[in-house]
Amino acid sequence: MLLAALFYCPAALRWDMQVLAEEQALIQQLYDRMSRETVQQLDYIARQRRFAGWGASLTGEAKVRNRRFTREGEVPAFDQPNIQNVADRWRYGMNLGNLFTPGGTGFDPTRNPMPAVGAGYTSGSELRRVDTRALICTSSTLGSTLTAFRVLAQARTFSPSSID
Repeated sequence: MLLAALFYCPAALRWDMQVLAEEQALIQQLYDRMSRETVQQLDYIARQRRFAGWGASLTGEAKVRNRRFTREGEVPAFDQPNIQNVADRWRYGMNLGNLFTPGGTGFDPTRNPMPAVGAGYTSGSELRRVDTRALICTSSTLGSTLTAFRVLAQARTFSPSSID
């Protein structure tokens, strides 16, 4: 019971909400670049349709084990209207956090709206800072490759913006 009380903290909930909002806004450009077929495949897997759901169940990949900081259970299928929508992915992720946190996080989608994110997350500038795949794929000289590795090192030290 004490452990559950530690997880339910309004400041921690605000931090989770903000970081997940930033993360989903950050990767939106990746979703926007996907082919229609790729989006359909991702949606099929996320919604655990037919073979994707059976495979996850048979292999145990849909199972979250009971551990010190997680509550046991089955990962539910993506249940939001549109996997390409930032707010829908954010809501699903917040619901997962609430589900698998011992005692819950206190997240309530009717009372806890998705917070705003900085312009860098929606403009793509933050993604360019950490999109190492694009940097490495376009690097053809040793100097460019070394620059890409320096960017990788910076990305590993990235920390989310502070929450008041």
